[in-house]
Amino acid sequence: SKQILFLNLLQNHIAKYGAIELDRLYDAPFTTVHSEGLDGVFADEEQIDELLTIIQTFKPEAVRETANA
Repeated sequence: SKQILFLNLLQNHIAKYGAIELDRLYDAPFTTVHSEGLDGVFADEEQIDELLTIIQTFKPEAVRETANA
């Protein structure tokens, strides 16, 4: 249930702002689900990696190219 709540918060943030900086996943409102943010909600590294990959697709193209360089 905490994972679903976290994902709902993430979805709402992306819908409102179009993207999210990965550091924000460790700040409020995500820390209301678990004090450690993303790492506290998802213990499986593979799930975290998949989620981060999905989140990266919402970044503007120029930002993605810089991050991958």
